[in-house]
Amino acid sequence: MKYRLSADAPTGVGVDPDFGIFTWLPDVCQGPGVYAVKIVLADPASDLPLAFLTNRIEVLDVNPPPVFGNVPPLAIQPGVPVQFRASDHVFDPSCPAQQLTYGLEPGSPTGATMDSRTGELHWTPTAEQALRVNQLNLRVTDNGNPPLSATSQVLAFPWVRLTNPTLADGQLRLTVEGGSPGMRCALLAAPQVTMPLPEWTVVEERVLPVQGPTMFAVAVGAEPARFFRLRLSAP
Repeated sequence: MKYRLSADAPTGVGVDPDFGIFTWLPDVCQGPGVYAVKIVLADPASDLPLAFLTNRIEVLDVNPPPVFGNVPPLAIQPGVPVQFRASDHVFDPSCPAQQLTYGLEPGSPTGATMDSRTGELHWTPTAEQALRVNQLNLRVTDNGNPPLSATSQVLAFPWVRLTNPTLADGQLRLTVEGGSPGMRCALLAAPQVTMPLPEWTVVEERVLPVQGPTMFAVAVGAEPARFFRLRLSAP
C-alpha cells in the first residue's frame, strides 16, 4: 500500500509514501484556522484509493516579533543631520503585517530622537559627539497582543576619508582625515569595483593617534589600477 495526500491538502503538508508519516510546519499566514487534512491509502499499482484518513488540525494564531536586519554603521560630521531610517532595516513576519512603532533606547546620544511612525532618526551631532564613536540603541514594537519588540544597535563613527594622494619613491601615500583617537582603521585594496563584487584585501591597519595625521604608504607595483577604501572599528 502507498500513502498520499488529497489534492486539497494545505500548502507545506507532507506524507511519507511508504510509512504514512505525516509532517507539517504551518507558516504564520496559515493561522488561525482549522484544516481537514485527508490522507489517502492507495493501491501502488493503480493509485486507486482504498481508504481515507482525515485529520482535523487546528493552527493557532501566533505573533512573531519584528526582526532587525543588518544595520550598517553610520558616518557623522559635526553640525550635519544624520540620514537614517530604522524602518528600512526591519522585517515584520506577522501575517498580515502589523503596525510598528519605533524609538530609541536609553544610552543613545544626547539630542537624538526617532519618529515613532516612520523610524526616521533626527540627530545633528555636536562637535564633541562627532569626535567619538556613538552607539544608537534602536527599538521596534508591534501592536500585537501582547505587543512584542526587537532591539538592535548601530554605531556612528566620526567621518573619515582618504586625502592627499601623493607618489614618491615608488610609494603611494594616503592621509587619513577625520576619525577619533583609538579607532582602528584598516586600508583595503581591490583591483576593480565593478561587478562581480571585488574581494577587498587588507593592506595595513593602524590605530588613529591622539595627535597628528595617520598616513598609509603603499608600494606601487605593476597593477594597472587599484582601488582603496577604509574599514573602521571601535576602539
